[in-house]
Amino acid sequence: MNIRVRLMQNEEIHLVDEVYNNAYGNKRPDDYFKWEFIQGPWGKAIYVIAEDLEKAGNKIIGTQCAIPMNFIDSHNQSVMTAKSEDTFVHPDYRGHKLFDQMYELLFSECTKSGIKYIWGFTYARKPFEKIRFS
Repeated sequence: MNIRVRLMQNEEIHLVDEVYNNAYGNKRPDDYFKWEFIQGPWGKAIYVIAEDLEKAGNKIIGTQCAIPMNFIDSHNQSVMTAKSEDTFVHPDYRGHKLFDQMYELLFSECTKSGIKYIWGFTYARKPFEKIRFS
């Protein structure tokens, strides 16, 4: 298996939306994606994709992103955080540590961007605890 994990480029938005629309039966328009992940009040989300380089067109098989948000801590200090969003691994590729690989790049990019905390909401506790979320 030849898998590459990298940052998404803006011109690939429609490809990511196709993945979500196929997986969930939704019709998420590109404009919604841009509103949520590109035009945020604290900047563009860090958006990671995994792709299978052996599939025609480098098929996207996983996604993960961090939406930057500025919080105020208990000392009234501004802290840059990010909400984890759009976690997806295609069912055919589960069990190959793609989740971990995508988060490794995401953590690195968040650190470079000055993001101190990543948070979110999920019922899937086990995989997140495995990669050090609490």
